Amino acid sequence: MIDKRKTFFIAMVMISLIGIAAAWANLGISPDTQSIYVGTYGYYTLTLDSSDSGSALNWATDSPTIVASIKDSSSASYPADAQAGTLPISYTGGTGPYTYDLRVMPISGAVVPSTHDISVGFLTQQGWTKAVVTGSGNIVPELPTSTLLTVGLIGLIGIVKLRRKDD
Repeated sequence: MIDKRKTFFIAMVMISLIGIAAAWANLGISPDTQSIYVGTYGYYTLTLDSSDSGSALNWATDSPTIVASIKDSSSASYPADAQAGTLPISYTGGTGPYTYDLRVMPISGAVVPSTHDISVGFLTQQGWTKAVVTGSGNIVPELPTSTLLTVGLIGLIGIVKLRRKDD
């Protein structure tokens, strides 16, 4: 004998599973970590394989001194950089994977050196990458360091002059 309640319950579970399986996604980001100088961009590649065509890629950085933006790899320009944002996406047909470009820039005020997380999300998929903020090649010494170096050089010059006078 077939129990109508059990049959109904099993049918509802199967319909739910089919609905869940209908929208799937796989999101990859490379490289995992990248060193970026303050004031310059670092570029990442996002690979998205999904059956959902009416959604968006979302991003967020963990600091107001790190900004980012995402564009479709076929687009010519990036939208404005921000600490967080959304790129609405829709597919015109065909199957994935689809590629997007993520650019990240540490702006003035970013602590050097430091490591920051950038998260990118699509549906229930979450991707993470890291931006390691590095300094520029032009290191300016602090005033006490410059003062000590100057006093030391003056002292060495004085010692050399005294020795030459004695000879």
